[in-house]
Amino acid sequence: MSRPAGPAEAEVQGSAVPSPSVPSGSQVAARVWRAGRVWLIVAALLLILGALALFCPAPTGGALHPESARPTGGMAIAEVLRGQGIRIHHADSADQALELAQEHPEATLLFHDPARLLPDQGLDRLAEGTDPARRVLVEPDLAQIRALATGITTGPGLTPSEEPLTAGTDCALPLARQAESMVRDGRLYRGGTGCFNGISAPAGEVRPAHGVVRSDDGTWVIGSAQVFANAGAADHGHPVVALWTLGQGEDVIWYLPTLADVPVGEAPTNPSDLLPA
Repeated sequence: MSRPAGPAEAEVQGSAVPSPSVPSGSQVAARVWRAGRVWLIVAALLLILGALALFCPAPTGGALHPESARPTGGMAIAEVLRGQGIRIHHADSADQALELAQEHPEATLLFHDPARLLPDQGLDRLAEGTDPARRVLVEPDLAQIRALATGITTGPGLTPSEEPLTAGTDCALPLARQAESMVRDGRLYRGGTGCFNGISAPAGEVRPAHGVVRSDDGTWVIGSAQVFANAGAADHGHPVVALWTLGQGEDVIWYLPTLADVPVGEAPTNPSDLLPA
């Protein structure tokens, strides 16, 4: 697998892919693939995953948590990023994420909220307080897309399959061409510049929907959390997708909303409160 190409590859079929104020593909590659080959990153991931299985205590944390050794956790990718000198700042509330964004204005923001704990008002605050060109949204729903990814809409969901999605010959994203394939699972999205078409209908009959999309103002939308999860981090082209999108700068704000984001009046009822005296 070759080294990711430079900015010149951003021009496809005579039209330039928008270039937000983030490092070029070659600069990102220089950070993430410092050793020179993707297989070294995959080997590092496999070593980390093996260490997690052998030496980690009882797993803690939820989906994609950077300190979680669970199959759904995100420790493996977080550790590889740390090994490249990138600082991981975990945030479990919008207040923390926005404070970190002020402290580190060049940081990349990873956002994953499958339980929809961050309300619309919180999404609006996040949209106002973070740079679109530095957002990486993982399996966002329609409300999250509308607030945080201009010009992108949700497409159909994917039925899990062993057959992966492929980048395709018409793919205009150097990241996806380098990755070549990703898991067929999660969500698809329309708009912006996309690759990994998940719709098998003949071209022109159905508007394409993709597993990886980049909005016109630079937001990355990744349709499957397995790309970042321990259990899938070394599969297919996932290391390329995860490390390219998160390796844009010196810092990553790893924001996973929790109940701290839920307004008090809307917090779920404690089941014990429903029991008779």
